[in-house]
Amino acid sequence: MSRAAGNAAFKAGEFEAAANAYAAAIEELRNGGLASEVAICLSNKAAALLKLRRFENALSDVEAACAALNYAGESEQLVPLQAKLRIRKGEALSGLQRHEAALVAFQEALSFDPRNAFAATGIAQEEIALFYQPAVRSSPVEVRLIDAAHGRGLFARARINEGDVLFRERPILCLQHRASASRTRCCTHCLRYTGSLEEQMRAAVGPDSPATRLGHPECAISGSAPIECPSCSAVFCCPACRDEAQAYHALLCSREKTGACGTAIRSLEPALKAALQHFLTTAEAPFLLAARILAVIVSRLANGTPFDVAARPFSLLCHRPWTSIIRAQFEGSRAGPPVALAEQPWYREWSGYRDMVAEASRVLGDVFQAQCPALPQHVLTAEYFDELVGAVALNSTAVGVFHPFETYLERVGMVRGSDCAVAEQKKYGDLLAQHGGIPRAEGIGIFLIHSTINHSCAPNAEHAIYRNEPAHQQAVVNLVALRRIEKDDQITISYLSDEEAAAETPERRKMLQDDYGFVCDCSKCTRA
Repeated sequence: MSRAAGNAAFKAGEFEAAANAYAAAIEELRNGGLASEVAICLSNKAAALLKLRRFENALSDVEAACAALNYAGESEQLVPLQAKLRIRKGEALSGLQRHEAALVAFQEALSFDPRNAFAATGIAQEEIALFYQPAVRSSPVEVRLIDAAHGRGLFARARINEGDVLFRERPILCLQHRASASRTRCCTHCLRYTGSLEEQMRAAVGPDSPATRLGHPECAISGSAPIECPSCSAVFCCPACRDEAQAYHALLCSREKTGACGTAIRSLEPALKAALQHFLTTAEAPFLLAARILAVIVSRLANGTPFDVAARPFSLLCHRPWTSIIRAQFEGSRAGPPVALAEQPWYREWSGYRDMVAEASRVLGDVFQAQCPALPQHVLTAEYFDELVGAVALNSTAVGVFHPFETYLERVGMVRGSDCAVAEQKKYGDLLAQHGGIPRAEGIGIFLIHSTINHSCAPNAEHAIYRNEPAHQQAVVNLVALRRIEKDDQITISYLSDEEAAAETPERRKMLQDDYGFVCDCSKCTRA
């Protein structure tokens, strides 16, 4: 009787009365009532207390309900209640700002009921609270959950004016392109230039080129003294970067100075080069960055970290197997009659890319397994590495750092006058031109907040790689407003190049579906 009264009160929004009625029902059941019935009443009472924001009391009732179900024993009929209790436990813990524990509770709910939308939403909300919100706390933006179809998005917390920098973000991980690294001496971990400007100029034009003595050395800004890896050519700008990089570099170090063989990168690069003979060489960057991500995860697992924790924050990225991205591009651009996969005109080329993923995974797996024997088997599979490469392909952003020579010319102009700056530019211009110009530190990076920004063919923001950065700055990305953005507006960027964005709507939508797996429903596409 009291339980029915509680249900009626809850439905009417009278949560205090509902909590009291459920409490009475629990008392009625204490003498001879089924443990499962007690658990249901405790669960319902917890729901009422959550509405009243009495999170500690709700958590206590949920834990009592779980204990009652343990006493009742396992039953298929109780599985939905088990899931519901974990959801309410997660809501109570979230209200208490105990987000890590709340995330675990929602994950437990999903293990009981893998299709439970409330559990999936709870996981997404707790991930936002744990990993995204702390990173943007001091900026005018915040990450929000949109819906199941659109996932997370970035929104304005206040009005933002055109030209404002919404936030600046360091990458979780970045990788310098091989061509850029050959003409610079930058930190392996953050791409900051190291050493003196004269040393950088010698790296840019080669050791056999004429001396690069600066006309105004007082205007040059030197980077920090490089910290060299004792076993390979990697350098770091500071002890912090060296220590952070050990999460992957300890496993991926080429050991070239020691003459050791069989290490991951020494083995991986020849395999990639062989497989890349029919592929753009710049595409090696996603593979090598994915190898770094895998090395970070393996290092954490080797230290006893559970997989769910070891894979963060990379597991939060939008992901799709890289081979499926390539296949979609082939199917979209080379449409043919409906025939078996192996008979498609593009199958041989696509299968070469699939084999490249398998070979890279095998090479990495052999090395990592030898150094960290007790690893979950799925971490070393081609399927998992395919997901990591796909995550890099979908989420990576170009990164770059101004060359210190550019800052030097600017400072010469400010201190000595524009004529002196022009003279210095002319002095080195021809020499640098012979070697490809001024070599900025360029590569790709994975940015956690930036990865939540959704696409629009009419974006209100853009990311800027170079934006008046000081000399010897590490790799960062700036998000800049293209027009005024009002409070609660979603912030969007374009995933397309300028040339692609100029295409007609059907063509743009097809490119986005092939490359990113979604049909664009932005204002520009839907009004066309």
